[in-house]
Amino acid sequence: MPLPMGNASGVDTEEMINKLVEVEKAPMLRMELRQKELEYESEALKEMRLRTDKLRKALQSLTGFEAGFERKEVLPSAQGYISGIANRNAREATYKIEIPRIAGRLRIRSAAIPENRTIPAGAITINGKTQEFSGGTPEELRDFLNKYFATEIKAGTVILRPGEKTVFLESLKTGVNSIPTIEDPAGILTSIGLLSPGTAPFVKPDVAGGIASRTIPFEPSLLLPPVAASFKAEKNSLSISLGTAKTRSLPVTTDKEMLRSLSLSIRFSEKPPEADNLPETLSEGPLHHLTIKEFELSTYNITRIREKESDESVAEAGIIWHLADGQTSRIPLPNGPSLQMIPQGATAVEFFASKGTADFSDLTWSVEAPAESGEQLRQSAIDYQTKSFPYIIEYADDALVTIDGVTVERPENTGLTNIIEGATLTLHAKTNTPIDLQIVNSTKEATDQIKSFVEAYNDLLAFSREAAKSTEIKEVGKYDEMKQNTGILVTNASVRSLISGLKMKVSGAYPSIREPGYHVLSDIGIHTGMPGTAWKEISEAFLNIDEQKLEEALRTHPESVRDFFGLDSNNDYRLDDGFAVVTIEFLEPYARGTGGIFTAQIKSNEEKVVSIGKDIKRVEEHAETYRIKLKQRFGYMESSVSKTKATGDALRQRFNQNGN
Repeated sequence: MPLPMGNASGVDTEEMINKLVEVEKAPMLRMELRQKELEYESEALKEMRLRTDKLRKALQSLTGFEAGFERKEVLPSAQGYISGIANRNAREATYKIEIPRIAGRLRIRSAAIPENRTIPAGAITINGKTQEFSGGTPEELRDFLNKYFATEIKAGTVILRPGEKTVFLESLKTGVNSIPTIEDPAGILTSIGLLSPGTAPFVKPDVAGGIASRTIPFEPSLLLPPVAASFKAEKNSLSISLGTAKTRSLPVTTDKEMLRSLSLSIRFSEKPPEADNLPETLSEGPLHHLTIKEFELSTYNITRIREKESDESVAEAGIIWHLADGQTSRIPLPNGPSLQMIPQGATAVEFFASKGTADFSDLTWSVEAPAESGEQLRQSAIDYQTKSFPYIIEYADDALVTIDGVTVERPENTGLTNIIEGATLTLHAKTNTPIDLQIVNSTKEATDQIKSFVEAYNDLLAFSREAAKSTEIKEVGKYDEMKQNTGILVTNASVRSLISGLKMKVSGAYPSIREPGYHVLSDIGIHTGMPGTAWKEISEAFLNIDEQKLEEALRTHPESVRDFFGLDSNNDYRLDDGFAVVTIEFLEPYARGTGGIFTAQIKSNEEKVVSIGKDIKRVEEHAETYRIKLKQRFGYMESSVSKTKATGDALRQRFNQNGN
C-alpha cells in the first residue's frame, strides 16, 4: 500500500507543489490585472464618448431651427382671460384686448322624464346620418346616441330629482355653425322635450367673402325649338346632335341676386363622315371621226374631274353666349366637367354640337347675393336655438374679440392663429375691462439650451480630469499606492487632445455680421471666472454663467446671440461658422459611435482582452500540466525514500539480532 505523499520524507510535498505551481502562474496574474485595466479603460472611454456626444447634442440644439433664439411669448396683463404662444414671426408689440363673448357649444337637455317611462321607437337623423332607435329608457337612448352619433354629438343623463331623469346633448364643436342638423320624423326627441314641436333642421349658411350663394337647376322649359337633327332635354341635362339648342332667356332671379356661372359636364362623340362611292373622274368615251359634206370632224376623249363638296367645319361641342348688343361668344368645351362664368350683358345661352352628338349633364346655374352680416347670421342662429330647443343650457355661439379697436369673430376659443400674426391665442373668459396683451422676446428656451450646454461641457471636463489625472510619486517604494490615485486614462493621448482642443474652442473668438457683435463667450455672460478670480480656478476652464448678462443679451439682441453660436457667413443657407458649429465639427470624431476615435480604442481594448484571455487559458493549462508532473516526481521521490527507509530498518534489525 503506497504511503501518503510526504509521510516517508517528512516533507509537506503538497504545499511545495502548490508553491511551485503558483510561481509558474505568476504571468497569469499579471495578465488578469491587465485585463481588468483594459476593461476599466474601455468603460471610461465609453463614458467619455457618451459625455462628448451629450455635449455635441447640446450644441446642436443651439443651431438651426432647434435653437430657441428669437422665440416670442404672450404675456397678458391679467390672468385667466387669454393666453397664447408666439413664433419668431410675431412682432413685438402691446395690444389692447377686449373679449365681450367667448365661443360656446350647443348644450341642451330634455324635460324631466319619469324613470318608469319608455321612450318610443323611431328614426333619428343627425347631420345626415340616420339610425333606428328601438325604444327604451333614457339610458338606452343615451347609449344609442353615443354609439351611432359619437362624431356629431355627446349625450348623457342626469338625475334631476328622485324618480326623474333628464337626457342632455351637446355638440362637439363651438360656434354658431356647429349647431347639429337634427331631424326627428317620429317625434322621439320632441316627446321628451329635447326639440320643440315642428322644429326644422338647422341650415348652415353658405357664405364666403361676404357673399351668399345658391344654385338653380337647369329647366328645359327655357329652351326654344332646337335646330338639331336629334334633341332630348330633361331637368339638368340636354342631348343634341348635329345642331344647336338655344334658351329664350336666362333664369329669373330676385333684385338682389345675380347669375354668376353655369356648371356642366359634357360628353361629345364625333359622327363619322358618310361614304362617297361616286367616281372622282368622268370621260367622254372613245374617239370618233365624222364627215359632214367635205369636212371631216373628230370628237375628243375628254376626262373631267368631279369637284367634291368641301366641309372645313370642325367637330366640336360647347356653348354660345348671346349678348344684349347682338354679339356672341362661342366657347368650345372639352369632355368632362366645366364651370363657365356668365359674361356681362348675356341674355341667352345656346348649346351646340357640330359633326357629332353632345350630352350636357349636371347643368346648374349659380346665383350670388350679398350675404347677411356676421351679426345678422349669428342672431339668426341664436333665434333658431331659442325657438327649436326648449331647455338650453348653453348656446352655440361665436367668440367676439376686439384688438386695438378692431372687432373679429371666431367660431372657436382655441388655436386662434389668424388674429395676431405669428401668435396662436386661446380665449378663457369674458373681460369686463380692456387688458393688455404683450408679445415679447422669450429667453427661457434659449437660456435652458445654453445652460444644458454649459452643464454638458462641465460634466465632460470634470470626468476627464478625474479619469486622466496623474499623481506625483514623492517617496521611494510608494509606486503602487500612488498608482491607485492615478486616473485610468492618464496615458490616453486622445483624451488629452479632446480636452485641450475643447478648451481652445471655448476661449476662441468668432465672427459676427451684425451689431452688436458677440465674438467670445464672455460677451454673452459665459466665462471661466469673474475678474479677481484666482488663476488656478480660471485655468481649470470650468464654465460659469452670468445669468443677468445672458438674459439681457437674449432679450435685446437674440439675433446676435444666434449668430455667435451658428453663422451663415456666405448666405448659402448653411451654417458654416460660429462657436457651436465649429465645436460640433471638432467633437464629431470623438462622439461618433461607428468609426470614431474612442470607439476604435474601445474595440482595440476588447480585442486585447480576448487575446489575453486566451493567453491566460494557456498558462492555466501549462500550470495544471506542471502540477501533474510535480506530483509524479515527488511520488517517485517518496517511494524511493520509503524503500530506503525500509531497507535500513531491515538491516538494523538484522544487525541487532547478530549482536545478541
